[in-house]
Amino acid sequence: MARNMYGATSADFTLTAGGRVVAGAVLTVWTARTGGTQITDLLDADSVACTTVTSGADGSVVFYGVDGSSATVWADSGQGSRVAIRPVNIR
Repeated sequence: MARNMYGATSADFTLTAGGRVVAGAVLTVWTARTGGTQITDLLDADSVACTTVTSGADGSVVFYGVDGSSATVWADSGQGSRVAIRPVNIR
């Protein structure tokens, strides 16, 4: 199977409530908007195994999800509500 890329769109950036970009924000990834299970079988933008996602220097969010899954996932920075992220390339 193959992993799908998540993020990497103009909407996938870490921002403060005031709209300022946050570089290096650490996000956990979940199966549901509330509750659910934390997803820890992830790859970062360089295809390195990771359990959390860290936004880039420009605040961009890019990662690869669970092998063989194309489900919507939910990112949580611990600063408010979780945000839905859908795969951008479904394999």
